Amino acid sequence: MARFARGLRGVDDSAADGDARRDSQALLALTVNNRDAVDATLTRAIAAGGRADPNPPQDHGFMCSRSIEDPDGYVWEIVWMDVTAQAGTP
Repeated sequence: MARFARGLRGVDDSAADGDARRDSQALLALTVNNRDAVDATLTRAIAAGGRADPNPPQDHGFMCSRSIEDPDGYVWEIVWMDVTAQAGTP
C-alpha cells in the first residue's frame, strides 16, 4: 500500500516501505452484524496472532468497536453500529 502511495506522488519506488508501528498508513475497518460479533471477531484475530486493543475499546450505545494489531503492525478496527438508531435523522 505504501509503495502505491509513493508512486502516486512520484516518489522513487526503490525506497523501503514505511513501518506500520511508526508511521500512520491507513485505516482498516471490518463491520460486523451485532455487538457480540465484535468480541468474537477479536477473539479469532488474537488466535491468528493479533494483539488486542492497541487503541481503547469504544462503546457509544448505538455503536461499539475494538481494535486488533496484526503481526505486521497494522491496526484493524472491528465495528458494529445499530443502523436503526439513525432511522429518525435526516
